[in-house]
Amino acid sequence: MISKEIIIQKLRNLEAQHGITILYAVESGSRAWGFDSNDSDYDVRFIFKYNDPRRYYSLFDKKEFGDVILYKIDPEYEDLLDIEGWNITKVLKLAGNGNSAIFEWLMSNIVYIKDDNFIKEIYKVFNLKEILPKSVQNFIILHYLGLKTQCLGENLEFSSIKTIRIKKLMYAIRAVLAAKWIIDKQTIPPINIFKLIANNSLSFFQSEEFSFLSKLINTKRETLEKFEIYLPEFRAMFEQNPISSAKFISYMDGILDDINRYCETFQVEDKEGFDKTSVDSFYLNLSGLKEL
Repeated sequence: MISKEIIIQKLRNLEAQHGITILYAVESGSRAWGFDSNDSDYDVRFIFKYNDPRRYYSLFDKKEFGDVILYKIDPEYEDLLDIEGWNITKVLKLAGNGNSAIFEWLMSNIVYIKDDNFIKEIYKVFNLKEILPKSVQNFIILHYLGLKTQCLGENLEFSSIKTIRIKKLMYAIRAVLAAKWIIDKQTIPPINIFKLIANNSLSFFQSEEFSFLSKLINTKRETLEKFEIYLPEFRAMFEQNPISSAKFISYMDGILDDINRYCETFQVEDKEGFDKTSVDSFYLNLSGLKEL
């Protein structure tokens, strides 16, 4: 296990090494999602700006410079530390186009470094506590459906799964629940799977579907990342009666059907997105270009 203090020190070293200020740094992987395994690494993501404003120019009209910083492998921690930072140019351009990765970082409940003013302003610019523009909702829903497809592969539905790594199964479940959250609430979904589950009615928490999902989460936590399950055997392992697993899989496929039907209503001309003028103004202030 790596302490929070060690991670923060690694981040401060990157600041000194690259001449940057880290505005925000969080945990973004399974540890933040609520189902880390015994061998889960630390997926640390951060947003930075260069201390010299001359390294910046217009956000949307010109090519970016130095937009990604990667932490080199540390022999002391082997493969446990995965640290990556994005320049404000990359962050604001992607967020302005509805990139869900950025919003997930902002929803993380494991925070290493935070500039309170930056967080206040970015929430304001992107209305993160308000209803999202329709086109942004659509973009993020499609992103989560893409993640589900990456995890399930040729299995279009949960009911067609036979063998799968439990890590991929949990990622797919979380992606579908996040897409459902956006359809139901039209806001950025929380990053933690238990908060996503809270989108359901209270009766769901007494249901067989919830019981099976809880067992999946506990198994993910107690096993290794590469643990592979044969789903029919997995159901039998935990249940005298396989009804709850069948109900859960049917429940997930039902959500998928609802999402796919919703996607059929998307309007191609619906492209308003976020107000790029406000985003660009935020960028100019943040980078220091307005003072040059």
